[in-house]
Amino acid sequence: MTATTIVSRPIRQLPVELANQIAAGEVVERPASVVKELLENSLDAGASRIEISIRHGGLQEIIIRDNGAGIPKTELPLAISRHATSKITDLHELENIQSLGFRGEALASIGSVSRMQLVSCCIEATEAWQIDCASDDLSVRQASHPTGTSITVKDLFYNTPARRKFMRSDKTEFRYIDEVVRRMALSHFDVGFSFRHNDRLVYQFAPADSEPARQRRLARLCGKAFMMHAVQIDFSLHDLRLKGWITSPAFSRSQTDLQHFYVNGRIIRDRLIAHAIRQVYQACLPQGRHSAYVLQLEIAPSAVDVNVHPAKHEVRFREARLVHDFIHRCARDALSGDQENHINPVADRAPRQPVQAYRRLDFPSAGIAESTSGQDYPLGQSKGLVNNRFVIAQNSRGLVLVDARQAQAQLIFKKLTQSYANEGIQSRPLLMPKTIPLTEQLLSQLEQSQACLQILGFDLTCTGPTSVMVRMVPVVAGRADLEHLLISLLEQEPARQAIETLLQVIAEITAETQILSDSGDELNRLLREIETLDNSRLWRCLTAADMLALIQTRNPSAT
Repeated sequence: MTATTIVSRPIRQLPVELANQIAAGEVVERPASVVKELLENSLDAGASRIEISIRHGGLQEIIIRDNGAGIPKTELPLAISRHATSKITDLHELENIQSLGFRGEALASIGSVSRMQLVSCCIEATEAWQIDCASDDLSVRQASHPTGTSITVKDLFYNTPARRKFMRSDKTEFRYIDEVVRRMALSHFDVGFSFRHNDRLVYQFAPADSEPARQRRLARLCGKAFMMHAVQIDFSLHDLRLKGWITSPAFSRSQTDLQHFYVNGRIIRDRLIAHAIRQVYQACLPQGRHSAYVLQLEIAPSAVDVNVHPAKHEVRFREARLVHDFIHRCARDALSGDQENHINPVADRAPRQPVQAYRRLDFPSAGIAESTSGQDYPLGQSKGLVNNRFVIAQNSRGLVLVDARQAQAQLIFKKLTQSYANEGIQSRPLLMPKTIPLTEQLLSQLEQSQACLQILGFDLTCTGPTSVMVRMVPVVAGRADLEHLLISLLEQEPARQAIETLLQVIAEITAETQILSDSGDELNRLLREIETLDNSRLWRCLTAADMLALIQTRNPSAT
């Protein structure tokens, strides 16, 4: 078709069906987009329990059931029409959006590219009603259904084959949906979630109405290692409140998969927020490593514009600099244990577990000025160990703070790469084989990556539909948390990664569990090894005043 032909066409009003399919191109990118929109509708309806069931990565079938308020019979035809919603009625409400959805086009868009059926029963109603978008007759029929709503979406993109051919494999589409459900479960602890794929239960959570229950859900979705290093925060300033969990620099990731941020319950990706948090870690995380957090920002609806992205992934703040500085200050103070008066911890929150205080270092009175033994080394001589991670050393220029934990990870990585290049990675059998539970997604990765994991030194055998037995591990990882290690490796999709990336994961997780000796000789021996590494980001020079400030920050009683 030539440009001349297109120019010569008259302007026409698009048919409703075609207009809906064009709108669906913005709203319905893949099955995960459908799940996200329907989950937001359920949450807006006040549901306390939501069931998600999918088949073949959501391409064949998606079913979302909730126990929310339901939709009256007379409103069912409107519910599947474009630009019809109960969430806003005028411009003032658009500028003060308190719901997750508001455009009134999701159901119409989904229905235009699938065979969609909606069944609903209102609270205190005696009858349920059903409407079928796939039929030519959009009449409402009586049905059987408990209080709440069920939406079934079958054969997604069946009538738009050009879109269908761009979909990935069932396993890949499942991973996208799994990520959406996880993010929703982490932002709405008061709601119970059940998720099934091909009739197999992936996970199920009851409403988490207590702090232990919230922490159990967090550990299940983010991992035990995340919880081991997580600091719970809850700060407020005027109309801003930041709460959730942020991990110490001792826990980092090679990707941003454990960075979850929400604004008024809405999942967002925002460069401003990412920059604010990244600044907190830039001095203590090496290049290529990323922090982990689950944070919820509560802000006045009028102070944030959520209507700036077709899929509502981005927002715009009225006072962006204030929000940026508030988030940065909260994250920094949470990790340092500092709480200034103008950023007040919310009074009724659970107390945050304090980070272990720096041990007061009792140097001999003339030690810093007079001792010269070992100061010719770049990192000098050890003076003490802090928090089982940092070594305080003295060289000819003054005091040095060395990140021994990160250095150990690099030393282990160096040893692994040398072994891999020479005789191969050495393994050792476990005294007692260990059984580790895995999700369906991770088991799928295991099947694809068996050969790769064997090269890394693992001997693994599937023992059931949701478990694997570990018989042998790399020698260097003998004391590591094997469940955390294996899951972290599988999350990297080993078959698609360079071997160096996987060795880095092994090194970092192994280093996390190592306990440093506080013996001066052992620490000095470690310093000499660290000096062989070509990475000056592992240490920084400090003045005596800087050191005193660090001690007083961790232990205010120190003088």
